[in-house]
Amino acid sequence: MASSLIAQCNELRRQQEVQNAIFLVAKTTYNDLNTLRDQVKAGMGALLATSSSQTEKVHTLTEQLSTALTKQGEDLTKVIKSETTTIVDGAKERFDQVNEELIKLYEGTKTSIDQEVQDQIASNKAAGEIAIAAVAEIKSLKRKQKESPAPLGTASTKR
Repeated sequence: MASSLIAQCNELRRQQEVQNAIFLVAKTTYNDLNTLRDQVKAGMGALLATSSSQTEKVHTLTEQLSTALTKQGEDLTKVIKSETTTIVDGAKERFDQVNEELIKLYEGTKTSIDQEVQDQIASNKAAGEIAIAAVAEIKSLKRKQKESPAPLGTASTKR
């Protein structure tokens, strides 16, 4: 019986050692899991910090881009206004030049036409005066012809 007790005792000790080994493996596994959990937490924290940092960088870059685009838009608007003003001013100057040339041309043409009209009036007046003088001369000649005796041998004396 004693050997059976010793055998049972040895079996119990062996089972105790197996249980201790299992417990040690479980405890090590538990500790490893805790360590892994802490590492995951730390990694998640770092990831969140990085993500937050990246988000902040994106916001900063977005603001910088928006500011730059706004400035470029303002600069482009200034350039367009300046160029438009230059073009409009140039067009106004050219319009004024053309207008002045047209006024000079009109005045020259008007003067020329006025001169031609005056010349025509003077010519017509001179022709009228000549015609009046001719009519007066004809009347004078007719009157002289009636008053003077007719020469002999002319058609008027035969009548």
